[in-house]
Order: sequence, then structure tokens, then C-alpha cells
Amino acid sequence: DAAGRFRFAAVAPGRYQITVDRGGRATAEVAVGAEPPPEVALDLPFQSIAGRVTDAAGGAPLAGVYVECERVVDAAGSNLSRISQSWAGNTVTGADGTFSISGVGDGSYRLRAQREGYGSAVVDVPVTGGESVSGVAVELGAAGSVRGFVRTAAGTPVSGASLTVLDERGRAVFLFDVNQSASDGGFAADRLPPGRFTLTFRKDGFAPASRTVTVAAGETVAADFTLLAGGSVDLTARDASGAAVRKAAVAVRAASGRTVTRSMTADDINTTSAAPTHAPGHAVLRGVAPGTYRLRVEKGAATVTTAPFEVFEGGTTPVEALLPAGASERP
Repeated sequence: DAAGRFRFAAVAPGRYQITVDRGGRATAEVAVGAEPPPEVALDLPFQSIAGRVTDAAGGAPLAGVYVECERVVDAAGSNLSRISQSWAGNTVTGADGTFSISGVGDGSYRLRAQREGYGSAVVDVPVTGGESVSGVAVELGAAGSVRGFVRTAAGTPVSGASLTVLDERGRAVFLFDVNQSASDGGFAADRLPPGRFTLTFRKDGFAPASRTVTVAAGETVAADFTLLAGGSVDLTARDASGAAVRKAAVAVRAASGRTVTRSMTADDINTTSAAPTHAPGHAVLRGVAPGTYRLRVEKGAATVTTAPFEVFEGGTTPVEALLPAGASERP
């Protein structure tokens, strides 16, 4: 209401997250029991990020540039995953090239600026001490592009594969993976500034495919991608008595021993890095790229790493993990 107060009635017992969004965003966790919880106070951030976008060639201000902002590091300095990154707003530059995004709090923010005919720009801006930030300089220069086709190993076009583009610092050039391959497998990644980029295509049922390319101003790089059908790993976990081991943590490792995670790079697997076993001590990991792997299976203090095994395109590889006696009885 006009006093900033709010009320939710007839809320069932449980834990809830309350979010208020008006330029800035604030959240609070609330536990609701038999008694009414104490009053919740939510403080909206009030700082802002302001700057100007100019043409890199001559320094002229650029109007009509789309500028979006996301929070990538919280006030405590912890990096945020893409899933939990907070959208902080967007705007369009005025005739003098200026922009301002309000309602931000302490943390680190990532600005992305785009306009037709120019390469996009990514700028990281720290916000500290409860102070607003002004004078952020963003330059847009000539653009290059990458074009090619996405196909299966048999040469069949793959449509609807989503594209992620990362710069040399591992930052997503575009916030959302909206660029998809067409019905003939063709794609175009435009508005790229000069530099090196890693392009990754993903589609359900396939392992991701990545390539690193160097883009020059005014040029088009040709790059084709081959998506391999992901294989599956069918794991059974038992202890020395033969009893199934439920709720064991399962992590996938490359043959070198490195844990494989869902990644924006060319690393091998399109699944989460860990999964639990279910009754009867069984877990299936899908979308694994062809290659050699091990599984690390952990239940309490009991840990075992399997022998290396091969995953084949479109195939299923059975793997058995044998833990010490009694592992099946641990909570």
C-alpha cells in the first residue's frame, strides 16, 4: 500500500520466499508455523549504474543502443551461477548516448550493449559502499560474424540446437541462448566484436559441441559443428554383501581424474556432475559424450572409483560399483 506494507492471508505452514521487485529486487525467507511470523522487512536497493555508449571509431555518442544489466557477484563477493544471477534491468541509450539503470545494490554487475551494425560489448561494473556508479564508458565497434551448419555425424541437419557464445574471459556475450540452428542446420552468430570466442551448441539427446574461433571486424568466419548422440551410463551400486546402496552420490570423471561438470566449454558431458542412486542402488546418467570415463560413488565415509569405461554414441554402458560391506545400511 502507500505505506509500503503488504500482507498474505491464509498461508499454509511451510517455508516461503518473498520477493519484491520495483526497479531493484529484494528477497526474504520466511517460515510459517502455527503462530504468525514476525513482520518481514524488505529493503529495496537504490543505487544506480550510469554511463555513455560511443562509437569506437570516432567517439560519437550512439543513440538507440540496447543495454541490459545482470548481477553476477553478490555483496559478499561470492560468484553467482547463471541460474541464480539476478536480472537488474535494461534500457536504451538516449540521443546523447547516455544510459542509467537504477535499483542496484552492492555487488558486481555485467552490462551488455548491442545495436544493429555494431559488435556487442560486455563490461563488468563493481558497485560498493552503497554508492551509485557513474561515468561507465562503453564503446561499440565494427562487427564480425560466424556462420555455418550443425549436423549429426551422418551429415543430417540438426535444427533447434541452441548456441552459447563465450568471450576469452568466459563471459556469455549474449545473456540468453536465443540463437538456434535452422531447419537446414544453418546458423548465424552476428554482432561479434573482434576477438576469440568459444561457440557451443546444445540440444536434448546430444552431447554439446564446441569450437573456438577468432573473429575479425567486417569478416565472416565459417565454422561447422557435429553433434553426437549422447550415450548413457547405467550404474548399479552394491556393497560387499550384494545389497543395493541407495542415495549414494555419483560424480562423473574424465579418464584423467578430473570431475566433469555441465560446462559452457568443449568438456564432454551434458549432464549434472553428480546424481544420487535410487532403489535398487540404480542411477542412469544420460547425454554423456563419447569418451572414456570413471565414476566416483560415495556413501558416507565409503568411497569407490570405478575402472575406466567407454561411452559410445547413442549407446548404454552398464557400470557396477562395489562399496564396502555395510554401505547399504548407512543413512
